[in-house]
Amino acid sequence: VPSSFRTTITDAQLRG
Repeated sequence: VPSSFRTTITDAQLRG
């Protein structure tokens, strides 16, 4: 899994 993809998911969760 590309780190960028996981970063996008994490960012979305943090933003809520």
